[in-house]
Amino acid sequence: YMSPEQARGKEIDWQTDIFSLGVVLYEMLSGSLPFTGETTSDIIASILVKEPKPLTEMNGEMPAELEQIVKKALCKHKQARYQTVRDLLTDLKNFRQDFELRNRFEGKFPTHLKEAKSEKLKNAEPVEKITPPDEISKSPNNLSSEFS
Repeated sequence: YMSPEQARGKEIDWQTDIFSLGVVLYEMLSGSLPFTGETTSDIIASILVKEPKPLTEMNGEMPAELEQIVKKALCKHKQARYQTVRDLLTDLKNFRQDFELRNRFEGKFPTHLKEAKSEKLKNAEPVEKITPPDEISKSPNNLSSEFS
């Protein structure tokens, strides 16, 4: 989770933390670290010279906008990285709002949500077992027997 400037022994500041947060986001979204190697030296070299594998290549359902947010957090040059955590948070919030809105109108859900929804539908009671409202008596005594 070491930033390039930290790996070089240069002065660190809040932007090092932003880089580290980018590493955490990448790991959460992909299930793997963005920079790897057999030894600590290999990992440091990877941080300094290699670009992480694009998230969209690892997961075809990964929104490109989210990949861009993580990529900006992982910029090797801190001048190109998010300047504040607030900027990063703003982009994440905007992405979330756009994503939710897009999914609401397009009727698309991420795969894991589709599976959860279909499981609920499989386990739902058939409509014929549900008592229609006009058959339920308004009397409190009848209601208690209906639901016991």
